[in-house]
Amino acid sequence: MAFTQNKFLLILLIVLLSNISSVFGQVTIWSEDFNSYSDGTQQGSGTPPKWIINPTSGYGNHFEVRSSGSNILVQGRNMNQEGVFTSETIDISSFSNVVVSVDVSKLGNAGASDYVKLYYKIDGGTETLFETNGDNSGNFTSATATTNQLNGNSVTVVIRVYNNANPKRHRFDNVLVQGTPTSPPSCTTPISPADGLTGFAVDGSLTWNPVAGATGYYIHFGTDAAATNIENGTDLGNVTSYTPTPDLDFLTDYYWKIVPYNGIGSASGCSVWSFTTEAYCSSSGNMDYLDCVTLVNFNTINNATGVKTAGYNDYTAISTNVTVGNSYNLTVNLNTDGNYTNYAMVWIDWNNNGDFSDTGEEFDLGTATNVTDGATTNSPLSITIPAGAAIGTTRMRVSTKYNLAPTSCENDFDGEVEDYTINIQSACNAPDVPTLSASAATICAGGSSTLSIASGNLNDADHWQWYSGSCGGTAVGTGTSIIVSPTTTTTYYARGEGICDGTVCGSITVTIADIQIPLTATPNTVDCPNSTNGTIDLSVPFPIQFNDPDYIDIGSTLLSNQGAFTLEGWVKTDDFANMPNRTSLFGQNDVVEFFFNGSTLMCWTASGGSVSIGTYPPDNQWHHVAAVGNGADIRLYIDGTLVATGGISTTNYGANTTYSSKIGAGVVDPTGGVFPGQMLKVGFYSTALTAAEISSLASGYYEYTGSETGLLAGYNFFEGTGTTLGSEITGTDGTFSGSPTWIDNYTYAWTKTGDPGFSETTQDLSGVGPGTYTVSVTNPSLGCDNTDSWTINYSDTEDPTIICPATVVVAPDPGLCTASGFGLGSPTVSDNCGIASLTNDGPTTYPMGNTIVTWTVTDDAGNTATCTQTVTVEPANIIDIRVEDLGSSCQSGETGSQTTITWDITLVQGSTDWTYDYTIKEGTTDVATGTNQNATGNITISYIMNNATSTDKTYTIKLANVKDNCGVAETNTDNNSDSVTLYGVPNTGNIIPD
Repeated sequence: MAFTQNKFLLILLIVLLSNISSVFGQVTIWSEDFNSYSDGTQQGSGTPPKWIINPTSGYGNHFEVRSSGSNILVQGRNMNQEGVFTSETIDISSFSNVVVSVDVSKLGNAGASDYVKLYYKIDGGTETLFETNGDNSGNFTSATATTNQLNGNSVTVVIRVYNNANPKRHRFDNVLVQGTPTSPPSCTTPISPADGLTGFAVDGSLTWNPVAGATGYYIHFGTDAAATNIENGTDLGNVTSYTPTPDLDFLTDYYWKIVPYNGIGSASGCSVWSFTTEAYCSSSGNMDYLDCVTLVNFNTINNATGVKTAGYNDYTAISTNVTVGNSYNLTVNLNTDGNYTNYAMVWIDWNNNGDFSDTGEEFDLGTATNVTDGATTNSPLSITIPAGAAIGTTRMRVSTKYNLAPTSCENDFDGEVEDYTINIQSACNAPDVPTLSASAATICAGGSSTLSIASGNLNDADHWQWYSGSCGGTAVGTGTSIIVSPTTTTTYYARGEGICDGTVCGSITVTIADIQIPLTATPNTVDCPNSTNGTIDLSVPFPIQFNDPDYIDIGSTLLSNQGAFTLEGWVKTDDFANMPNRTSLFGQNDVVEFFFNGSTLMCWTASGGSVSIGTYPPDNQWHHVAAVGNGADIRLYIDGTLVATGGISTTNYGANTTYSSKIGAGVVDPTGGVFPGQMLKVGFYSTALTAAEISSLASGYYEYTGSETGLLAGYNFFEGTGTTLGSEITGTDGTFSGSPTWIDNYTYAWTKTGDPGFSETTQDLSGVGPGTYTVSVTNPSLGCDNTDSWTINYSDTEDPTIICPATVVVAPDPGLCTASGFGLGSPTVSDNCGIASLTNDGPTTYPMGNTIVTWTVTDDAGNTATCTQTVTVEPANIIDIRVEDLGSSCQSGETGSQTTITWDITLVQGSTDWTYDYTIKEGTTDVATGTNQNATGNITISYIMNNATSTDKTYTIKLANVKDNCGVAETNTDNNSDSVTLYGVPNTGNIIPD
C-alpha cells in the first residue's frame, strides 16, 4: 500500500511540475500593441510586413489602427464584409508550450451575425479557433482570447472581424505570442549604427533588433577590438538599446557586440561590430606672423596664453560648466603683431553634432588693432546658453585672422585657432530638503543605525550626500541610505548634490542613550591544571531606584569653598513629562545645586550664578548629565554635548557647612525634592573637567579608580546590596536614607572555551578549573548588553620525580642475535599535581650488548623529568675455549727433518660457531698469525717446524678476540694459550710439554 501511495504522489508531482513548466519560464516571442502606428495605418512595418489587414482599401477608415484615448488598437467599424488581420509567420521552432493571447472588445449593440473570431495556424496549416474566447459573436463586451500548449516550427495569428451597421465597433489589441525556450536564443543584428559606419554621433544610442526567445542582452563595448574595456558582458536586461555615458569621443573607433540570453543559456558566435564617431573639422593658422589669441575668458575659463607657439592649440582639457538659460560674458584678447587689424570669431557646438554650422553657433567678437594683448571690440560679449542646447560636453572654437573674419574650418591663414570644452547643464531644479529616518534613533555604544531618505526628490541633483557635524561638514557617505556607528550622540545631515546642489539639509540625531554594561573581574590562579577551586569574581554596577523620601547622604560638605567643580553621572527618569519642580540630582544645598525644575535642567551656585536648559530629552532613557563650573562660567552637558553656558565669574562658588552633599534628594532644599528615577555612577570633582573629558565620560560607563585629578568622591555603584554606597575616595562613602533600592535585573550566561557542555548563570564563578570563560550580561534596565572573557591560569612549575627500573639482562631470541618481547619494568614516579604521561625511547628490538633506555615523565602542567635504564642482551652461556697440545708428536731426531706441533682447541661452552685471532711464537718471535678466523665446535691448530741440531726450542700459541656468532666476546681467557718445548738433535724421544 505504501508503494502505491508513493507512486501516486510521484505522478502528482510530475503533473504539477509539467503544469508549472507551462506557466513559468515563458518569454515573449512576438508581440504587437500597435502603439508605434498612427491613426489609419492598415499594414505593419517591415519586409515582409509584420502584419496586414485585408482588404487594404475600399473601407476608408472602417478597418484600421485607431487611437482610443491614450490607447492605440485596431478597430473594425460598420463593415459590410469580413476584415482579416493576418500576422507575419512567427518562428516558434525554438520554443515549447507556446501561448497566444489577444485582447478583444466591442462598442455598441452587435447583432447575432456580428463577430470577432481568433484563429491560429501551425506550420501554415489550417486555421484553428482559439481555445478560450476564440469565437466572440453577438453582443459580448470584452474578453481575452487565448490558446495554449502550441508546438511546431511556426505560428500565424488570424483575426476575423465582421459588423454591418454604424456605430458598431469591434476592437483588438495586445497580440502576444509567448513560449518556453528550448535552446539559447540566436544572435541579433544591429540597427544603429550599421557595422562599419563612420561619422556616428558622439551622443548617439546603440540599437539592435530584438531576438525571439531572448529574455535579456549582454553588451560588450569598447575601443579595443575585443570590445571589453568599457562594458564587458554587462547585463542590460530585456532592452534593445544602449546609450553610452558620458558621450563618446570624437573621431574614435568603437567596437560592440550584443549577446542575447534566456533561461537556457546565451547565444554563441555573435559578431563584433564597429563604427567611427564624427569628427570636428580641422582649423589652424600658420606661423608666418605672431598674430594670435592671448586670452580667452568665459565663465571659469581664464586662459592667458601670451606668445604664439602654434597655429592651433588644443585646450579641450580646459572646461567650464554652464547652465541652460543663463548668460555668461566671453572676452577674447588678441596680439595683432603690429599696427594691423585682426578679426575674432567664436563657435559653440550647441547641439553637439560635431560641426559649427548650425544656426546660433557662431559669435562675432569684433576686431582689435595694433595691440599685443588687447580685447576685441565686442568683448565682453554676453552669450546665453540656448534652451535647445544638448546637455553634456561640447566644443568651443576661438579663431583670430588678420584682416578678415575667419571661418570655422579654415586652415593656413595668418592667425591662430584654440579649442575648449563647454559642459552644458540643464537649468537647475534644486533638490528637495529631504526628510530623514533612522532604523534606530537611540543605540548602544558600538551599535549601528541605518539612516535613510524617507521623502524628498533629487530633481536635478544626482545624489544624496550625508554629513556629520553640520550641513556640509564632515562627509560620511552617499546614497539613499547609509549605516552609521557613532560613539557619541551625533546629528547627521543630508542634501541633494551633483549638477544641482541643495543648500539646506535635512537632519536626524542618533543618540547614544543607554549604557553598555561595564564588566570587570578578577580570576584567581590555581595550583594545578586539574584543580577545580578556580573562581572569577565579576563586578557590575547596579542602578539605584529613588522614590520619595529616598536619598543618599555623603555626610561631608564636599562642595563648600570650591573655586571650580564638576558634577556628573548617569540618570534615567521615570516620567519626565511629569517631572516636579526642584527635583534633586546631586550636589550640596545652598552651595552647588544640580537639579531639574520641571522639564528644565539647572545648576545653581551660591556665588557663581546659575544656568539652565529646557531641552532635556523626554524619552525616559539613560543620559549622562554634567554641570561644570570653571570660575568664569557654568556649563551644562547632556550626553557629552555642551547645551548651555551661563553664570558669572567667581573665585568661590559658596561656603556653607550646614548641609552635607547628597545624591537623589536634599540638594535644592534641605529636604525633599526626591529624584523619581534611577542613577548609576556619580562623580564630584573640585576641578572643571574639559569638554573632551566630559565627552569621554558620556561615551560609556567610566569606572572611578580614585586617582583622577580633583576627584572628591567617585561612586561606581558596584555593591548591589546593603545601605552604603562606596566611594573610591576614603571618607566619602554615602549612607542610604529612606529606602533607595538596588536594581538587580541582570542575567548572566557563562560559557567555557573548548567545553560545549559548560554553562553557568551566576554572577560569579566558583569551583571551576583552569580555562577561558566568557560571560554575556544582559540588563533591560540599562539596555546595552556586554560580553567579556577571562582566563583562569595555573601556576605549577614543579617537575615530577622518576626512578628508573634496574638493569635488565636478557638472552637473544632463538636463532637471532637480538631480543624482543620482554618487559622493562616500571619506573617509580610522583608529582605534586598529576602525571599526564610516562614514555620511554626503547626500541622494539634490542641488539646484543648494552642499550640505554631513557624514561620521560610529564605532569599535567607539561613539566618533565627523565632517568635512564640499561638493557643488556647476552647469551645464556658466554663462549669459553681451552687450548692444549696433543702430547703425541715426536721429534724425528734428524737435523733438517720437520716436526708438526698440534694444539687442540676445545669449545668448553657457548655457541657452536665462533671466531678468533691467534699468534704462534718461537721463543719471543712470531712465526704464525691469523685474524678473524671462523670455527665450528672443537678445532685443532698445527704448526710445522724444521728440526735444528742441538738447540731446544719453545713454541707458544695464544688465542685472542674469541667471539661467538653474535659477536659476544669470551670473558674467561685463562686457558687461551699453551707452550711446547722441543729438544735439540740428536736427542730422541717424545716432545716434552712445557
